[in-house]
Formats: sequence, structure tokens, C-alpha cells
Amino acid sequence: MRRTLVLVSLAVTSMVALAFLIPLALTVREIARDRALTTAERQASALGPVLVVTQDPASLDRAVASTQAGAAGRMTVHMPDGDRVPRTARPDSRADRGRIAEAGRRGRSHTARVSGGYALLQPVALDAGRTAVVEVYVPDADLSRGVWKAWLVMTAVAAALVAGSVAVADRLGARMIRSTRRLAEAAGAFGDGQLNLRVEPDGPPELVEAGLAFNAMADHVVQLLAAEREMAADLSHRLRTPSPRSA
Repeated sequence: MRRTLVLVSLAVTSMVALAFLIPLALTVREIARDRALTTAERQASALGPVLVVTQDPASLDRAVASTQAGAAGRMTVHMPDGDRVPRTARPDSRADRGRIAEAGRRGRSHTARVSGGYALLQPVALDAGRTAVVEVYVPDADLSRGVWKAWLVMTAVAAALVAGSVAVADRLGARMIRSTRRLAEAAGAFGDGQLNLRVEPDGPPELVEAGLAFNAMADHVVQLLAAEREMAADLSHRLRTPSPRSA
């Protein structure tokens, strides 16, 4: 019984933990991805006012370097004439020209898969119908930053809950087994002639009722035996005493 309770508790708690853990893990991954892309979009949007005011390469270099992505070499401004700012941008952090041109035609930001991550392409409308495209490179490491740590924490919490449930089930099973064994030992001893033996009802309500029933049964048996002894003694006394008619 104890092992059965432990196995049932382990199975039920594990299923409940997985039912919550898997959706939470997927949600955490999506939140981390959205956070990284939102941060990149915010930094790309910060260059919009600068591009509207000036297209001077030196000024744009300073504006790019003032952002977190620019300081890390992950931001590039693609000018309408084909130039890039800064010119030292890493070649693997750029989308191909077709995607950049498509972003300029669409007039709205979108992400494109590039080597090792994603490129956020943010078009900025300039004068005379021209469009510049601000590109922010988001590596895969940023998309999953903190995800593994969150997954480990959630797994540890789920494991602790399962272990706690199993421990509680084991203690309950041990309590039930102790109560059952005491009742069985008392019944055996009562059958061996220890008529004054009684049990202290303990454990689940069912076992408490069984213990009370055993005590009531034992009291009833003792009363029956006492009545039988009195009847036997009275019969023996009558057999030893001659009746008045025989005298």
C-alpha cells in the first residue's frame, strides 16, 4: 500500500508539473525572443530623427556608436546611395541587398534570418522620396538569453514539488501501515487469549472506525465470556446442591 501511494503520487504530480512546465518553458522562450527584438527595434528607431536631420557620415557614426547595438558593432545604416554607416560593420551581421531593398519598399520594419541570428530592418523615410534602412543584428545568444536559467529554475521547482508530494505520500502510507499493523497485531494477540488488549484508534478515518469496531467487539466478547462463566458456575452449583424433592 505504501509503495502504491508513492507511485500514484509520483505519477499524478509529475503529470501536473509537466502540464504547467512545458507551456511555461515555451512562453519564457517567446518572451526572451520578443524582448531581444523589441530592444533592437527601439534602438533602430532612435536613429530615425538623426537621419531626418542629417546624412553626414561622421554624425551618423557618432549616433550609431551611441547605441548599445552600435557600440557592439551590430548596427548598420544602409543609405539610399548604397553606402553603409559605419563602413567597418561586420559582413556577417548584414542581410543581403535584396532583403534590404524589400524593407525599403515595404516601408515597415521586419526581421530576416541571417548567419548566426536575425537582422531587424527598420526603414526610415528621407527627403525626395528616398529611404534609408537601419539594420540591427540580433545574435541567437540574445534571443535565448536567460532562457536556460529560467528553465533550470522551473525544473528545480517542479522537481521539488514532485519530491515533496512523494515524501508526503510516503509519510501518509507509513502512518496507514503502522495503524494497520497495530490493528492486525492486536487482533492476533486477542485471538491468542489476551482478552484485555485494546487498540488506540489512529490513522485515516476508516482505520479509526475499524479500531473502534475492534474495541467494541473485544468488549462484547469479554462480556459474553463473563456471562458464560457465570452461567457455567451457576449450573455447577445447581448440580452440586441436592434438590428438596430428592432429600
